[in-house]
Amino acid sequence: MKKKSRWLLLGLLPFMVSCIKPQISEVVFIPSFSIDEFDDYTKVIRFSLADGLDLTAHFGYYNKRDIFHKPQLEDHYMFLTANNTQEDESWSYYIGIVWTRLYDITDRSEDCYWENKVGSDGQYGSYFSKEAKLHLDSTLFDPQYYSIEITLSSVDRYDPDKHTYTTNDLGTRGGIVVFYSIDENQTVSLASHPDLLPKTASSRP
Repeated sequence: MKKKSRWLLLGLLPFMVSCIKPQISEVVFIPSFSIDEFDDYTKVIRFSLADGLDLTAHFGYYNKRDIFHKPQLEDHYMFLTANNTQEDESWSYYIGIVWTRLYDITDRSEDCYWENKVGSDGQYGSYFSKEAKLHLDSTLFDPQYYSIEITLSSVDRYDPDKHTYTTNDLGTRGGIVVFYSIDENQTVSLASHPDLLPKTASSRP
């Protein structure tokens, strides 16, 4: 009886294997960037709301040294920003969120990359091929909000005259979230964590 069962199992094995769907791993390319002013996570940046804040971003779309996986680079990329109105950490993935264009990237996509290597300072890390100057003006800060996200993303239906997009228009993206408060003198304090901010009416509850 055991021999019959064994032969029956061996006979069914090819059929069972053919029913198993192969798992295909999909490589997801996420654009990457860093902002000089946010390198120190304990730092609080203060500036006049009327003047806004200038930032220097270094960015790339793909890892230059990854010879096996190259993304399709025909997409149009830009830096965008949006305020947080939700308590949920996944707020920025809500389709209704409106993103404001900060910087329209006109460089050739294949020239926008990063490399993981030892730099001239002897430190190992990511080094980006491109730089962008971002300006956060007063319209991007409002006392009723308490954080802002800056993201680098490809956009669907690109239009050079279009200044806002929704989450539904954005592709795969990377982002940085920072918290802010505005005091009675219209001074904005910006930090990587809300506990670093002075307590004002616009601080996170």
